Amino acid sequence: GIDGISFDYIGYVNYKGCYCDDCLALYKKYIADNKLPDNEKSRNDFYLKQLVDYNNAMVDYVKSLNPDFKVMAHIYPVFMPEPLYGNRLKVDYCGQTAAWYFFWDKEKIRSYSKIITSEQNKYFPDVKGIAFLGYYYKSPSFPEKSPERIELELKAMLEGGAEYLM
Repeated sequence: GIDGISFDYIGYVNYKGCYCDDCLALYKKYIADNKLPDNEKSRNDFYLKQLVDYNNAMVDYVKSLNPDFKVMAHIYPVFMPEPLYGNRLKVDYCGQTAAWYFFWDKEKIRSYSKIITSEQNKYFPDVKGIAFLGYYYKSPSFPEKSPERIELELKAMLEGGAEYLM
């Protein structure tokens, strides 16, 4: 009775990586096996690989249950070293932030929308990149966006080539 599944909130809550004993041991093995220095680039590459491999394993599992299932994901928490890594995922629909709940500069929204759309098939041919717009109607934690602000953000997304909205 379902057509697929949607994933959200899969990532590092500190936006960088996991530093538990198990993950640190995996990281040390990764740099040793690949003869890499222990530096920021190696750490970022390792933690990005973990995110990508984990997400893609979940997609593979869902598709093994039913190849016709659709898989959607919202990329959050963002991975700060590469915030728009969603094109590396095998998901059918990948929502990535183009306009966050706080006000972003119009050019940033346009630029992120362009990357989300133009690079949607960089790794997998059938992925649909979706521009995500963060919005709360009333929230003590986030600024309220006026209709004019929403229009500005939507226009910036369209100018960046966005075809879908989450």
